[in-house]
Order: sequence, then C-alpha cells, then structure tokens
Amino acid sequence: MLTQEQALAQLRGMVAWQIDPVLNDGEMDVLLTRAAIADSLGRPPVDADWVPTYSVVMLNASAAEGWRWKAGKLTADKTHSDDRGNSWSPEQRRRDMLALADDYQRRIVSAQPVTGYLQNRHEVSGVLLN
Repeated sequence: MLTQEQALAQLRGMVAWQIDPVLNDGEMDVLLTRAAIADSLGRPPVDADWVPTYSVVMLNASAAEGWRWKAGKLTADKTHSDDRGNSWSPEQRRRDMLALADDYQRRIVSAQPVTGYLQNRHEVSGVLLN
C-alpha cells in the first residue's frame, strides 16, 4: 500500500506525465483516484475518515488509462521530434502509447486484498511458506 504522495509520484513516472502530450494535474488526480483502496482500518475511499491509501496493482490500471488518454490527445498532423533529430509520426506515437497501455494492463493481477487466514501467511497446497 502506498500513501497519496508515493502513489502520485510513482504514477507520474509511469505515464511520463510531463512529456507531450502532457497530463494535467486534474487528469492525474482522476487517474490516482482509480487506484484508491480501503485504508488499513478497512475504510473505503468514500468514507469521510478514510486515510488516503493506494494499490500498487491498481496503479497499473491507472497508468494504462493514462497512456490511452495521451494517445487520444495526439493530433493527426503533429510530428514529434527529439533534440537528436529523430522524428515520429502521430500514428507511430499512438501505436507506441497504446502498446504501453497494453503493457500496464497486463500487469494487473488482482485488485482485491487477501483477507482472513492467508492475509499474513503464504500457503500453497497446504504448505506454509513463512
């Protein structure tokens, strides 16, 4: 579990938020909200006493959505160039961004925390691992 500051910093890196096309602070807030989970006392994000808590797993879902948004912001006629003279067409950049979205989407394995007996123990086929 991550704090709000940790989660936002990690998400900003995951989506290269300041690289054109940029994601603004409001968009980043919406993406971060998607990764919110119940806090350590089990209070959901809608609870007034909720302590901001975020899931590393769900940050992948937020990053996937962020890359989709960035791909959608590309204009059809704007070629991107770097300082070394390399350039990319909007179509190639869109494909690259959607490939990153797919990569982050594949990283999502579960959004539900394990509760009960297995919460603090690792057991596979009846063998206790810790």
